[in-house]
Amino acid sequence: MPKMSTSQVIGYLTTLVSHLDGWAPRLQKRGMDVAMARERVQRSLDALLADDTEQESLKAKLRNLTERVEQDIDVGYMEGSSVLDMIAGALGKTTAEAQVLLELRASIRRDRRRKPETGTAVEPGSEPPPPSA
Repeated sequence: MPKMSTSQVIGYLTTLVSHLDGWAPRLQKRGMDVAMARERVQRSLDALLADDTEQESLKAKLRNLTERVEQDIDVGYMEGSSVLDMIAGALGKTTAEAQVLLELRASIRRDRRRKPETGTAVEPGSEPPPPSA
């Protein structure tokens, strides 16, 4: 089946209901059960409208949730980094244990420098310069 947009199908079904209503006497004279046909089309239209409304609502919720998750990531990283600094300070930053933690944080930083569109790592210093003011 060809790919059709939601609005195309809503328009199609709405127009079809309108034609069924307008041509009902003529179609009934030719033996068509217009009420049954209209009910089928209207049921499909109602289901599509309800599901589309729910989908759009979920998309909005997902966008909002994505923003919250991104904030949670930043806060979580900063909180973890702060605690890591306390641990490293308590152990001594040059100890093997502290170095393990510092490398853990460094590996996260490297991952966060990936290009969003490709997922490939950005080499330090190869980032494009900031836009001129």
